Amino acid sequence: MSTHSPTTHSASHAGAHAAAVAAGYEKEDPKVQPIVIFTVLLTISLVVTFYGMKWTNDAYMHAETSKDAGLHPLAAAQAEPPAPRLQAQPNAEWKSFKAEQDAAVSRYRWIDRSNGVVQLPVERALELVSERGLPHRK
Repeated sequence: MSTHSPTTHSASHAGAHAAAVAAGYEKEDPKVQPIVIFTVLLTISLVVTFYGMKWTNDAYMHAETSKDAGLHPLAAAQAEPPAPRLQAQPNAEWKSFKAEQDAAVSRYRWIDRSNGVVQLPVERALELVSERGLPHRK
Protein backbone atom coordinates (compact mmCIF):
# COMPACT_ATOMS: atom_id res chain seq x y z
CA MET A 1 0.00 0.00 0.00
CA SER A 2 1.13 3.50 -0.79
CA THR A 3 1.78 5.97 2.02
CA HIS A 4 1.35 8.93 -0.30
CA SER A 5 -1.85 10.91 -0.23
CA PRO A 6 -3.60 11.70 -3.55
CA THR A 7 -2.36 15.28 -3.48
CA THR A 8 1.27 14.29 -2.94
CA HIS A 9 0.97 11.60 -5.65
CA SER A 10 -0.29 14.09 -8.25
CA ALA A 11 2.33 16.59 -7.17
CA SER A 12 5.11 14.01 -7.53
CA HIS A 13 3.68 12.95 -10.90
CA ALA A 14 3.64 16.57 -12.08
CA GLY A 15 7.23 16.98 -10.84
CA ALA A 16 8.32 13.81 -12.72
CA HIS A 17 6.59 15.05 -15.84
CA ALA A 18 8.30 18.43 -15.59
CA ALA A 19 11.68 16.72 -15.11
CA ALA A 20 11.08 14.52 -18.18
CA VAL A 21 10.10 17.53 -20.28
CA ALA A 22 13.19 19.42 -19.12
CA ALA A 23 15.46 16.44 -19.88
CA GLY A 24 13.87 15.84 -23.29
CA TYR A 25 13.17 12.16 -22.64
CA GLU A 26 11.36 9.89 -20.17
CA LYS A 27 13.28 9.35 -16.99
CA GLU A 28 11.27 6.25 -15.97
CA ASP A 29 11.17 2.88 -17.67
CA PRO A 30 7.72 1.58 -18.59
CA LYS A 31 6.22 -0.93 -16.17
CA VAL A 32 6.82 -4.40 -17.63
CA GLN A 33 4.45 -6.41 -15.43
CA PRO A 34 1.17 -5.07 -16.98
CA ILE A 35 2.54 -5.65 -20.49
CA VAL A 36 3.53 -9.23 -19.66
CA ILE A 37 0.16 -9.96 -18.02
CA PHE A 38 -1.71 -8.54 -21.03
CA THR A 39 0.43 -10.58 -23.47
CA VAL A 40 -0.06 -13.82 -21.51
CA LEU A 41 -3.84 -13.28 -21.20
CA LEU A 42 -4.11 -12.43 -24.90
CA THR A 43 -2.16 -15.56 -25.86
CA ILE A 44 -4.30 -17.74 -23.61
CA SER A 45 -7.53 -16.28 -25.01
CA LEU A 46 -6.32 -16.81 -28.60
CA VAL A 47 -5.41 -20.44 -27.91
CA VAL A 48 -8.74 -21.09 -26.18
CA THR A 49 -10.63 -19.43 -29.04
CA PHE A 50 -8.72 -21.43 -31.67
CA TYR A 51 -9.37 -24.78 -30.01
CA GLY A 52 -12.98 -23.84 -29.27
CA MET A 53 -13.56 -23.07 -32.96
CA LYS A 54 -11.77 -26.27 -33.99
CA TRP A 55 -13.92 -28.32 -31.60
CA THR A 56 -17.09 -26.67 -32.91
CA ASN A 57 -16.09 -27.26 -36.53
CA ASP A 58 -15.23 -30.90 -35.83
CA ALA A 59 -18.58 -31.38 -34.07
CA TYR A 60 -20.49 -29.94 -37.05
CA MET A 61 -18.48 -31.99 -39.53
CA HIS A 62 -19.13 -35.16 -37.53
CA ALA A 63 -22.86 -34.36 -37.37
CA GLU A 64 -23.00 -33.78 -41.15
CA THR A 65 -21.10 -36.94 -42.07
CA SER A 66 -23.10 -39.11 -39.69
CA LYS A 67 -26.42 -38.08 -41.22
CA ASP A 68 -28.09 -40.56 -43.53
CA ALA A 69 -28.65 -38.00 -46.23
CA GLY A 70 -30.68 -39.52 -49.01
CA LEU A 71 -31.85 -37.67 -52.06
CA HIS A 72 -34.62 -35.17 -51.74
CA PRO A 73 -37.86 -36.56 -53.24
CA LEU A 74 -37.83 -33.91 -55.96
CA ALA A 75 -34.18 -34.57 -56.85
CA ALA A 76 -34.93 -37.91 -58.49
CA ALA A 77 -37.63 -36.39 -60.71
CA GLN A 78 -35.16 -34.18 -62.58
CA ALA A 79 -32.07 -36.11 -63.61
CA GLU A 80 -30.66 -33.45 -65.94
CA PRO A 81 -30.64 -29.73 -65.22
CA PRO A 82 -32.62 -27.45 -67.51
CA ALA A 83 -31.02 -25.75 -70.49
CA PRO A 84 -28.68 -24.00 -70.96
CA ARG A 85 -26.25 -26.50 -69.44
CA LEU A 86 -22.52 -26.20 -69.05
CA GLN A 87 -20.46 -27.84 -71.73
CA ALA A 88 -18.75 -31.06 -70.67
CA GLN A 89 -15.90 -30.65 -73.18
CA PRO A 90 -15.98 -27.08 -74.51
CA ASN A 91 -12.78 -27.39 -76.58
CA ALA A 92 -13.94 -30.51 -78.38
CA GLU A 93 -17.40 -29.02 -78.96
CA TRP A 94 -15.85 -25.80 -80.30
CA LYS A 95 -13.64 -27.75 -82.72
CA SER A 96 -16.65 -29.73 -83.94
CA PHE A 97 -18.74 -26.56 -84.37
CA LYS A 98 -15.87 -24.81 -86.18
CA ALA A 99 -15.41 -27.79 -88.54
CA GLU A 100 -19.15 -27.76 -89.36
CA GLN A 101 -19.06 -24.02 -90.05
CA ASP A 102 -15.92 -24.28 -92.19
CA ALA A 103 -17.50 -27.10 -94.20
CA ALA A 104 -20.69 -25.08 -94.66
CA VAL A 105 -18.90 -21.99 -96.05
CA SER A 106 -16.41 -23.85 -98.24
CA ARG A 107 -18.72 -25.84 -100.54
CA TYR A 108 -21.00 -25.30 -103.51
CA ARG A 109 -24.72 -26.07 -103.17
CA TRP A 110 -28.03 -25.00 -104.53
CA ILE A 111 -30.09 -22.69 -102.32
CA ASP A 112 -32.97 -22.20 -104.81
CA ARG A 113 -32.48 -24.05 -108.11
CA SER A 114 -35.56 -22.58 -109.75
CA ASN A 115 -34.36 -19.00 -109.21
CA GLY A 116 -30.70 -19.81 -109.84
CA VAL A 117 -29.51 -19.03 -106.29
CA VAL A 118 -26.38 -20.94 -105.40
CA GLN A 119 -24.04 -21.01 -102.40
CA LEU A 120 -20.37 -20.48 -103.21
CA PRO A 121 -17.30 -20.97 -101.04
CA VAL A 122 -16.28 -17.71 -99.38
CA GLU A 123 -12.94 -17.51 -101.20
CA ARG A 124 -14.62 -17.95 -104.61
CA ALA A 125 -17.29 -15.34 -103.74
CA LEU A 126 -14.56 -12.85 -102.79
CA GLU A 127 -12.78 -13.49 -106.10
CA LEU A 128 -16.01 -12.87 -108.05
CA VAL A 129 -16.75 -9.67 -106.13
CA SER A 130 -13.24 -8.36 -106.75
CA GLU A 131 -13.56 -9.17 -110.51
CA ARG A 132 -17.13 -8.02 -111.09
CA GLY A 133 -17.77 -5.60 -108.22
CA LEU A 134 -20.76 -5.62 -105.92
CA PRO A 135 -24.18 -5.97 -107.56
CA HIS A 136 -26.26 -2.83 -107.57
CA ARG A 137 -29.85 -1.94 -108.36
CA LYS A 138 -30.76 -0.01 -111.42
